[in-house]
Amino acid sequence: MHTKGSSCCCSFEDYKLTTEWLLNQTRHRPKVAVICGSGLGLLAEGATNKQTFRYQDIPNFPVSTGE
Repeated sequence: MHTKGSSCCCSFEDYKLTTEWLLNQTRHRPKVAVICGSGLGLLAEGATNKQTFRYQDIPNFPVSTGE
C-alpha cells in the first residue's frame, strides 16, 4: 500500500477491500508472494503456475511509474 508522507494513508477497510479483490481474482492461496520490481521481470517470466495483476487494477495500489 502506498503512503502519504511518513504515515500510512490506508484504513483497515482499505486493506480489507484490497484483500477481498485479490482473493476474488484467483483460486491461488500462496503462503509466499514475490512482488518484482521493474528490474526483475525475467525472474517472473520463468515462474510456472503464476497469475499476474496490473497494479492499476488492484484497489488502493499506487500506479507504477516503471515500464
